Amino acid sequence: MVDLKAKPFYLDERAVQWVETTLNNMSLDEKLGQVFIQLAQPDKDYLDEKILGKHVGGILFRQNEAKVVQETLRYIQKSSKIPVLFCGNLEEGGIGLAKEGTYFSKQMETIATGNTDFAYQNGRVLAREASALGCHMSFGPVVDMTIDWRSAITSTNTYGADADQVLKYASANMQGQMDNGLVTAVKHFPGEGADDHDQHYNCEINEMSIAEWNNVFGKVFQGLIDQGTMSIMPGHIALPSYQKYYADDMSRQVMPATYSKALLTNLLREKLGFNGLIVSDNTCIAGASNYLPRYQAVPQMLMAGIDLILYSFDMDEDLDYLKAALQDGRLTMERLNEAVTRNLAVKASLGLHDKQKEGTLVPDEAALDVLGCVEHRDLARRCASDAVTLVKNGQNLLPLNTKEHQKILLTVISDPWEREHIETLVKKQLEEAGFTVTVSNPNDSIPKDNSVRTWQKKYDLFLYISHQESARKDKLSLRINWHQAGNLPRFSADISTVHISFGNPFELYDLPNIKTYINAYCLTDIVVEETLKKVLGQSDFKGISPVDPFCGKDYLRY
Repeated sequence: MVDLKAKPFYLDERAVQWVETTLNNMSLDEKLGQVFIQLAQPDKDYLDEKILGKHVGGILFRQNEAKVVQETLRYIQKSSKIPVLFCGNLEEGGIGLAKEGTYFSKQMETIATGNTDFAYQNGRVLAREASALGCHMSFGPVVDMTIDWRSAITSTNTYGADADQVLKYASANMQGQMDNGLVTAVKHFPGEGADDHDQHYNCEINEMSIAEWNNVFGKVFQGLIDQGTMSIMPGHIALPSYQKYYADDMSRQVMPATYSKALLTNLLREKLGFNGLIVSDNTCIAGASNYLPRYQAVPQMLMAGIDLILYSFDMDEDLDYLKAALQDGRLTMERLNEAVTRNLAVKASLGLHDKQKEGTLVPDEAALDVLGCVEHRDLARRCASDAVTLVKNGQNLLPLNTKEHQKILLTVISDPWEREHIETLVKKQLEEAGFTVTVSNPNDSIPKDNSVRTWQKKYDLFLYISHQESARKDKLSLRINWHQAGNLPRFSADISTVHISFGNPFELYDLPNIKTYINAYCLTDIVVEETLKKVLGQSDFKGISPVDPFCGKDYLRY
């Protein structure tokens, strides 16, 4: 039984009546559709068949032009019997939904400033821009932690590894979102970043003991539940200690939280007292899809405690699986009604039923002016400036000057599609400061004339710029890929060398002899510009490392 008048819904009598009346008047097909979130596309035929025709409860957009997103949503809302919940991945800002939106910051960039107001402003900015599009729910804040620095999925997508600090910054970010009308879905329960697996490929395993978990992730989730988050998103993550405690089915050693009644019902609902909506992470990625056959997986999610299922390989197939499970008892109507009730309760808490009557579910086009506005970009720039962290300056190279470092060889280590833009941006800023910059071709092999003296005559400084992004589907680790041996920092003992990471903060592990190293945490034009200002002595380094960039290796400090 869902208490609609309690935290986090706080519905009044009229809103409760709308939820109950709507539920009672729904057909089975409408109820089943209501427990799915599907990807929306600006194609009316697709929307009519895949979204409206299936009565889905929620939608998610890929990044598109703001007007396209808004107009697509307008069509959906006008055509839907029940208001549709519009969700978004907005951790970095409004850019998550609209090309015109603000890219505010990565989580690690935010905490490196040492200022929780930037976490609040990140939440405020993304909520204002998302709301202008007609969005209702943010899949965030992210409360993953950098427990295992080798994790390829957490990296800069965390507020670090200290539970108190993570709670402090996530709380500020969440408040910024809630104060500006957005519902939050805190993720990823029961805690990502405790091992080096990636749930896009495999179920992650959080091997913390019950006591450890209570003092780390448990503290954070409890704090944000108490603060009033409307939703929580489990990841495809196992927590064997609590699953064994609650006698979960551990016959296969690990069970993702997505299917675990022990974690979603016993731990999250009963122990932590969460009464809100539980929305799954993407159920089509391997960390979920390779655990159970889909016909078992879909009803098992609901019975474990999931209220809203993110994505389907084939909606008709999943609906058939749920109907079959209702017939043979693997899914109960009571549990389905409970899931639908929570979905409707979120919509009622946002007043979507009233806005539907008023015809105001989607803002006017004029509301889009807030996306990427000067105020938001200025806040993002201030955050970037305060975050850039000088980890090592062992040779006292910085700031660079044209007298000693006139001739620079620039090597950019990143994906090919972004490399040219980074090279152009960095080269332009350095040349405007009076330096001569040569860009290294990442495919260059070792030249025939490879003597140290030859390199010293040609260059005064080697500048390495890297962007190794986390949560990428094509890599299981964030180790540096040098492309060719000719790109290696082979002469760092002979020629002054600086390395700047705009992504993975642990690259010193692969660069033990680099004496001058900077973490900037995020790759945007603004972050690049602010970082180079510090390299050139035009502003001071202020950032504080929120993690151990030396990976626990004392020798990396020198």
